[in-house]
Amino acid sequence: MNTQLLIETLEGHNHKVRLVEGDTELVIACPLCFSEKQKLYVEAATGLWTCFLCDEKGGLNRLLRKVCDLSYQEAIILEQEIRGGDEKKPTMVVSRPPPPSSVELPPGFQLECDTGANIASDYLVSRKLNGGWVADMGIGYCLVGKYHHRVIVPIWTQGFLRTFVARTWLPNEKKKVLMPEGSQAERALYGYDWLMEENHVSPPENLILVEGVFDAIRMWQLQYPDTLATLGAHLTELQRALVKQLKPKSVVLLRDGDTAGRKAAIEKEGRELAYDMLNVSIASLPAGTDPCSVEPKDIRRALDEARPITVDYGIETQKEVHQ
Repeated sequence: MNTQLLIETLEGHNHKVRLVEGDTELVIACPLCFSEKQKLYVEAATGLWTCFLCDEKGGLNRLLRKVCDLSYQEAIILEQEIRGGDEKKPTMVVSRPPPPSSVELPPGFQLECDTGANIASDYLVSRKLNGGWVADMGIGYCLVGKYHHRVIVPIWTQGFLRTFVARTWLPNEKKKVLMPEGSQAERALYGYDWLMEENHVSPPENLILVEGVFDAIRMWQLQYPDTLATLGAHLTELQRALVKQLKPKSVVLLRDGDTAGRKAAIEKEGRELAYDMLNVSIASLPAGTDPCSVEPKDIRRALDEARPITVDYGIETQKEVHQ
């Protein structure tokens, strides 16, 4: 067992490693329960691990997938290297400091509270977003600096400003969306803190996951309050852990109406979520559309016709819904 390679792998994924119990165990903070305390223990000789805060546990392969967010194939290859490499006594390494828990809003940020007051407001109106939601979610804009001529959407998760989305309103700008240096989008879900506050008594009945922040706001306006944005077409392991913490009774993946979006949802998000919860469905919008561009009836139809995902012996299939 090449424990040194295991340490370097954990370090390479921003985990600060301590050696304890005579260098027989590695200790890190568990990313699955988002604790800052180092309570996840890994046996140096075997790779078996347990978090004594959230009770997550497993073997070396699961550690590489769940904690380091590697794909199944990547984890298999690296596991073989760690287990098959020359045995090396672990040595203390200089840990890289963990990334900050939050980012800061950019210089020049101004709150957008008065819809219709300027060009930023005109852009928000063009995305079918009303002033009430814009004000409630603290959306603003920048006219100068790195994020000039962009709407700024803060992304709060677990009380931290994990990142923000800077969307240009200039039609000829090549980079439509920017995120800040140090962004922690992989551990953020737009609307998460608001939903946690609204559902502190009971879990959401039907959690809907969309891709973009404006998609989420549009869904809220259409009276689908249990909607979160994943900030892209893929769901990370840390985002899946956040979804599990909400304990929803069912999850619907409402993705943009294009081949890549549907494929990503089925092959990645649907599979991983189905492993953790029974009721996961895929809702498909018309080709070339998203929740902001379709009529409410199209969204309702997509949700009504959502196809459940089942997992059978590791093979994912979508069950046909017979009308």
